[in-house]
Parts: sequence; C-alpha cells; structure tokens
Amino acid sequence: MLDFLVNILRDYGIYLMTIYLIIITIISNDPFLLLFSISTTLLILGKWITDINVCSVGMLECKLRQIKREDSYIYRILDGIVNINKTNIIYVYYLIYFSILIISIIKFYNTGFNLFRLKDYIKYINNKKNYIESKIQNTNNPNNSNNTNNSNNSNNTNNTNNSNNTNKSI
Repeated sequence: MLDFLVNILRDYGIYLMTIYLIIITIISNDPFLLLFSISTTLLILGKWITDINVCSVGMLECKLRQIKREDSYIYRILDGIVNINKTNIIYVYYLIYFSILIISIIKFYNTGFNLFRLKDYIKYINNKKNYIESKIQNTNNPNNSNNTNNSNNSNNTNNTNNSNNTNKSI
C-alpha cells in the first residue's frame, strides 16, 4: 500500500505541488502560507538549477532502514520532482515557479508582516485565536445569528408599517 502511494507521488508529485502552490499564492493572504510558498518554491528552483539530487532526510532514512538509496521512499518521491529538470518542459516549470515566487513575495510584502518583529507574531496568533473562538461560538449558538436576523426583520417590518400608517394619515 505504501509503495503504491509513493509511486503515485513520484509520478504526479510535481503536478500536485504546482497546483497547491498556485492555489496558495492566488487565494491566501496568510503570511505563513505565503512564506511556505516562497520557501518551497526557492527549494525546488534551487534543486533544479543546481541539479543536486541529494536529500539529507532521504540519506537519514537510508541509514536508519539500512537500504539502498533507490529503495528509499523519500528518494523515490523527490526523484520525480527533481527529474523534471531532465525534460524539455522544464522552461515552462521555471516560468510557473518564478511567477509563483514573485507573486508570493509581493503578497507577503503587502501583508506588512515582519519576520523579525515579535509584535507581528503575537498579533497574528491573537487574530487566529479570535477567529477560531468566533467560529466555535457561531457553531455552538446557530440560533443566535438567526435571532439577530429575525429581530432586524421584525424591526424593518414595524418601521415599514409605521411609515405606511403615517402616509395614510396625511
């Protein structure tokens, strides 16, 4: 079963990663997701440009499992990604990944997040905490939002009736 999954990731990993990075770059304004996109893109471009097919985590797996490099799961997955460098379509991938990198950097810059300022991390964590708490509160009290809408609707209906009565009396 694991071999089957590794073979799928080896064959389609570059496509899945490309689609994932494009989606993150287009949709997200989260500084940490954009930073993940930037670092992953830099890693992949660095592997392609230098044509280095060595991974320290893959080597560690080989040492721990006492297997050859070709039998390593990590090597087999990453090999499919790095071997794109040996195809004719590599220039299309260079264009896509450099575009992803530039757009991610611009969007990350526009978030105003500073990696070297602790205050930004605290603000980010507090915003996420408040967001999660509000989602939990809305899930626990679904009638609360409906009651608010219903009371607004009844107020609007009363106001409309009052204005109609006023117009009739004039």
